[in-house]
Amino acid sequence: MDKTQFSLGNVVERWFRLGPMQLGWFLAIALVTRFTVLGDPNYHDDETLFFLIGQRMHDGFVPYVDIWDRKGPGLFALFWLFAGLSDSVLAYQIPALLFAALTAFVLARIAYLYTGRMGALLSGTFYLVLMPRILGGGGQTGVWFNLLIALAAWLVLSRTVARVPTRAAIGAMLLCGVAITFKQTCLFEGAFLGLVLLWQHHRAGASRTEMLKAAAIYCAAGAAPMALATGIFIGMGHFAELWHAMVLSNLDKDYNPTNDIGWRLIAMLLILAPLLPFTLLGLGKRFEYLGKSAPRLIVGGWLAASLLAMVAIPNFIDHYLLPVILVLPLCAAPALQREPLGPVLGLLGIGLIAAFGPQFDLATRQESRRAIDQLTADILASEPAPRLFVFQGPVALYSTTGLNPPTALAFPLHLDALPERNVSHLDTADEVRRVLAWQPNTVITLHKQWRLVNPETRDLVLPWIRAHCRTRTTRNLPNRYGERLYEVWSDCSTN
Repeated sequence: MDKTQFSLGNVVERWFRLGPMQLGWFLAIALVTRFTVLGDPNYHDDETLFFLIGQRMHDGFVPYVDIWDRKGPGLFALFWLFAGLSDSVLAYQIPALLFAALTAFVLARIAYLYTGRMGALLSGTFYLVLMPRILGGGGQTGVWFNLLIALAAWLVLSRTVARVPTRAAIGAMLLCGVAITFKQTCLFEGAFLGLVLLWQHHRAGASRTEMLKAAAIYCAAGAAPMALATGIFIGMGHFAELWHAMVLSNLDKDYNPTNDIGWRLIAMLLILAPLLPFTLLGLGKRFEYLGKSAPRLIVGGWLAASLLAMVAIPNFIDHYLLPVILVLPLCAAPALQREPLGPVLGLLGIGLIAAFGPQFDLATRQESRRAIDQLTADILASEPAPRLFVFQGPVALYSTTGLNPPTALAFPLHLDALPERNVSHLDTADEVRRVLAWQPNTVITLHKQWRLVNPETRDLVLPWIRAHCRTRTTRNLPNRYGERLYEVWSDCSTN
């Protein structure tokens, strides 16, 4: 390129040469794309469930036993730390913002191994603007483990190839092991990075014995965090509940009850459409920058591992893309660097994602906060001693009211969704019967029943509230998918 010609890449190289400047950029982008969510306990039920579990762990509740979910124990330990700071959702939303920015920073550092500063900076920016588009604007699981996987990949890819395991390599496998305690599917990415390490040893001339020893060390390091957590549950006498949640519940669930996987995949592709052309170009041609060539086999393999992680639990819900959008921008980085069209079209793609995403919908988030505050006040004012049962509604109500859920299946979908019927170690219908025998005086249900409701539990709850509850109030709680009307049944008794 003619040196007299303007180069956006040269501008970025000059202004973002130092790490603090890059980190400042990503912190600013993370704040701009996530500020509307801050302080809203109704952003997404998953993360408010994690926060509720963390809060109740401070009261002695044991995950999987007293309050159930299928995510890993490391995630709940992290939310236990957040709950120790404050009962406000900001206790995890602010760290989530920092995690997202740091992940983008590490992603850019990895990309810079193979491309220029512009491609690296745009790859991290794509990651941040895509996150709110797939419900990653709060504290969803992928927000946390993506940083661990990115750091592990940085340790693997940025170090000099050696014949034997180094501290950096063992540290990378430990990070992958911790990520597995957040979500089991991180096993695929951890296994891939372990194979990359073994390939590096082979290139350095390691013998077969040295390779076997290295493989054993890496397997031990990757397994250690979950082994430690498992040992704790064995010591408490609750290994069966942990095993059922971590393994059996994922095998028992019906992941395609409405036969619409094809449409869900199309929706995912549409979300990723502004980034995918750059990814295909980056993988399809060996771009070079300053003599550094992108190793398509490695980044393509990492992408394949992230796709396997998504397919392993084939919900194909938007936020299941979070591990994938960590790798897609890395694959795209060389194409984003290629001037003059790469940076310009890349910025256009980022703008399109931001323009059509939910990150700037401040009005909805303000209405969401107001509505959850009002509903909380209604519940606390309805009875002198509220006994709350959220059959269908935001699980955050247990946190905002300070009330304990009356069942270990506190997440409403675990009781009212047909695909979740008897997926835990508890019988869903028996749990509902037990809760109704407890005589709740406030019950939350949907105004209009949805098509995948569990008829067994629905037919227990709806007749009971019509027979025992004297007051009904309808409340609207907007969420990511639009307005949702709930019925608040109160003044319930057994008379």
